[in-house]
Amino acid sequence: MVAWAGLVAAAALMIEVARADFDMDGEELQRIEEILRETLALDESELVELMELAQMSMQRWCRRTKPCPQRKTKDS
Repeated sequence: MVAWAGLVAAAALMIEVARADFDMDGEELQRIEEILRETLALDESELVELMELAQMSMQRWCRRTKPCPQRKTKDS
């Protein structure tokens, strides 16, 4: 059985760190997925579920934060 709460928090943190430079690309996201898959020995469906839960967790946090921190691209 996978202890999802801690994994979701870790995945959300990894995504947020990748976004910190305001320029997260597909390559960074793929690397995060690769690290999680290999480190946690997740199959593809578990990885997809973990990434979805991490992103939902970040969205819930953002809705509770007033004002919600906005990420902009380097061009903005």
